[in-house]
Amino acid sequence: MLAGRIYRSPYAHGEIVAVDVSEAAKLPGVKAIVTGADCDRTFGVLPIARSEHPLARDKVRYRGEPVAAVAAVDDATARQAISLIKLTVRELPAISPPRPRSRPTRDAAHAQAAQIERDVLFELGSVEQAFAEAALRARGHLQLR
Repeated sequence: MLAGRIYRSPYAHGEIVAVDVSEAAKLPGVKAIVTGADCDRTFGVLPIARSEHPLARDKVRYRGEPVAAVAAVDDATARQAISLIKLTVRELPAISPPRPRSRPTRDAAHAQAAQIERDVLFELGSVEQAFAEAALRARGHLQLR
């Protein structure tokens, strides 16, 4: 059995320049290291998410985004390998959730749009048609006790 660990981005938003795993790969007991560059096939459970990659490629969009995965003979080795990975990014503007009642500036809105991974409208048919074709309809309020 191997132990796995994930290297996560310490940056909120940035263009990935390099993910250097060379020192981590030399560590005795490390069996494999995978980065986003190794993951060119997409996946996704929902139709709107079939363009996902398991690890960041080209950009990191949030602090904590998975960047690399390590498999090692034990957890201590996997942790040590993670600490040896070097991520180089060109930092980009990052948007935190705005404070209540604040209005983002034009620059902030532009930066936020650049940080969005996908914007999808997902519809599963017509609500009106579903009600028209339903065998049973109910109106009222649900009360929980």
